[in-house]
Amino acid sequence: MNKKYIKDLIKNKKFDEALVHIKELLSNENNSEAHNLNGVVLAAQNKNSQALEAYKNSIKKDDKNIEAYKNMAATFINTNDYVQAIKCYKKIISIDNKNINIYNNLAILCDKINNHEEALNYINKAINIDKSYEISYVNKGVILFNKDNKKSYSKAKSSLLKALEINPKNLSTLFILGKFLYEVDEIDEAIKYLKKHNSMNKKNYQSYYFLGLSLMKKLEIKEAINSFNTALTINPNHIGSLNMIGNSLVTLNDNKKAINFFERSINILESNNNKVDTKKDLSITYYNIGLAYRNMNDISKAELFFNKTINLSPNFLEAQSQLTSVKLMKNSEDSLLISEHLKDDTPRKDSPKIEELKNKLNSGLFDEVEKECHSLIKLNNSDKAIFYILLSHSLYGQFKLEESINYLEKSIEINPELTGNYRLKATLLSRLGKDQEAISVCKKLIKNNTKDVKTLIQLGFLYKKNNRHKKAKEAYEKALEIEPNNSHAQGGLSMVINTSLNNDKDAIDQSYKTLEMLGVDYAKQETHQVSSIRHDIEQAKYLLKQGFNERKISDFAHYGENFLNYLRSQKGGTVQNNSQSILEKPIKEIKEILMKYWSLPIIYNTKKVEHFLNPNTNWIEIEKKYLGSDPEFVVIDNFLSDEALIELRKFCLFSKVFLKEYKNDYLGAFGNMGFISPIHIGISRDLQKKLPKIFSNEFLNHMWAFKYDSKIGSGINVHADFAKVNLNFWITPDKYNLDVNSGGLKVYDTPPPKDWIFEKYNASQELIYEFLDSVDAGHMSTHYKCNRAVLFNSSLFHETEEINFLDKYEGRRINVTYLFGRKQ
Repeated sequence: MNKKYIKDLIKNKKFDEALVHIKELLSNENNSEAHNLNGVVLAAQNKNSQALEAYKNSIKKDDKNIEAYKNMAATFINTNDYVQAIKCYKKIISIDNKNINIYNNLAILCDKINNHEEALNYINKAINIDKSYEISYVNKGVILFNKDNKKSYSKAKSSLLKALEINPKNLSTLFILGKFLYEVDEIDEAIKYLKKHNSMNKKNYQSYYFLGLSLMKKLEIKEAINSFNTALTINPNHIGSLNMIGNSLVTLNDNKKAINFFERSINILESNNNKVDTKKDLSITYYNIGLAYRNMNDISKAELFFNKTINLSPNFLEAQSQLTSVKLMKNSEDSLLISEHLKDDTPRKDSPKIEELKNKLNSGLFDEVEKECHSLIKLNNSDKAIFYILLSHSLYGQFKLEESINYLEKSIEINPELTGNYRLKATLLSRLGKDQEAISVCKKLIKNNTKDVKTLIQLGFLYKKNNRHKKAKEAYEKALEIEPNNSHAQGGLSMVINTSLNNDKDAIDQSYKTLEMLGVDYAKQETHQVSSIRHDIEQAKYLLKQGFNERKISDFAHYGENFLNYLRSQKGGTVQNNSQSILEKPIKEIKEILMKYWSLPIIYNTKKVEHFLNPNTNWIEIEKKYLGSDPEFVVIDNFLSDEALIELRKFCLFSKVFLKEYKNDYLGAFGNMGFISPIHIGISRDLQKKLPKIFSNEFLNHMWAFKYDSKIGSGINVHADFAKVNLNFWITPDKYNLDVNSGGLKVYDTPPPKDWIFEKYNASQELIYEFLDSVDAGHMSTHYKCNRAVLFNSSLFHETEEINFLDKYEGRRINVTYLFGRKQ
């Protein structure tokens, strides 16, 4: 029987017919080739163990049967037994030590099992046998390629170029070289070789895919989409191309069209969801479509797909972060307004018991208030509606939002006239992600009372939270028509205008207008922290030294010091930890002097600068490091240009913008409340230009600065924020830092659980530390250095390290924060 005829039958998959003829040959037990052909048929039928037995029989009859060794090696490779395959090839070499293809096969397999030294030994032997055989140079390039080892990569590139020198039309070489060049960010060269490949072969979808990826890196988005589309015409089910078109369209803000491509990808993957690789691809696609829905403000669908991502890939940190972003419905602007939202409009004299419960709520004794309110409600007295409100607050404080709303409804049922209840209801609904219901509650209140300023402010906040900026602006402007000096309404309006960065002058003017109002409010406060008064006295003295001759400043500096000493003598406490009433003191003249200074607006007029961010920094590398880290975290030294650093520092030292007091003895200044200038805005714009893959699609969410008492110790407690990207940088000169191994920032590698609300992940220290311990969270610590920035995923927990700076006004630690990205 003709063996070639049998091989043709096998090639044409006519296995049964082939076996008939093979059995005839096997009538001669010593026919080695018959056993070999029998193995080939069995291997083709996926009967690998029987095939291997047939090859062994073939070799027993003829231990120099090279074809049997080759076929046995192929079967071992199909079963991922590379070690046994290598043994087969080594046996062939012992028979034919000039077999260049076997040396290449040996090199490839040794490389697969990470035996690189032996792989290089075999490939070099192949090259020595025939220096004109291009495939050997291609394989050597693949073996040597290591994008993280410059020397090894350079040798790999040289070997691939040698292969091209031998045969400039070798498609495999052109594709591999283009792919490798893409992976090491030599994008222009990658595009050159991939385009050359595609001009000769229009059927390799992978080549069009990598060309698309390369074009994406050059931000040639439309050209990239064309390349991915070409890949899809060749392979309509290529997941990578479908997802990349979707991502490209998201970049172009065409989220609706992007979703179509993600859905195509999901349909393909879900029909084949048992494979490990498929699950990974599916989780990435769920994440991508979640981002698209988030961009379209379809929060429920975004949440659905982020949850699907995490169900498939529980350690997908970015998905956890995004889920946190869409679920946690509170932000810093909200926290500034919350006390106003929860007050009732109708003044009344509360009973001593109600006052006692309110004080307990303010002290955080929520579980105690809850128990007492349940007992008092059972008595069925006339204050039952108020006790339901207090019970609702106590449950809110324990993050039991559904229960809180239930008891609030009972209060409303008893007394529908308590308008503060409805505003609290709107707040709770918003926390539960029911913003449209919250908006409806506010609109109903306003319909009943068109001059309800508090509700208009809350409505403005809810609209802004959902990126309905025009509606938000209208609500705040309506509130200001009724109360032109309402700093909350003006602050909200300023925030809306600041976010867009479309009109610098208007953004700055509106923010300064808020500051003027806040200065008056600040002067009228019934209490001030002593640490805050101390800061203001130090600043007044500093301004006098810098040539400010305003009488209000000099009077404040002189009499303020007397007043501070008075507070110390009255309470016997330290400057750092007392909070004292200043309105009821019998020193009316001093009080008037203090109020005049506090209401005095002082803003440093920054000079024009050429560069905002340091022009000598390798921003491309910074962007690459950030996007390549998991979780996202990168430290940037020499962050600002020298001229921008000087101007921003002068702004913080001269300007009276640090009006927000915190109990840990630090002061805050905010972008919608005077902490803004051309320098601030320029930094934001420069970030979007220098780091486009991080910031170009993200709006400026908020910015602020904190100025610390020099020796407060712990700094800002552990918390997470509501934005996508957090930029934190420090501007106090290093000479004032007394501990170079501290004073910076500790960032944990774990975001909050997905069901935590803002109050829980932003302020609940005990629960946060319990959670971090329970998941054995790690952290990255970056110690203080002037002009050092830390860029990280804003949903990660972070806290300030201990602070020990020189006790001097200029020595106060100042950190500046920019938040970017959507807040939900």
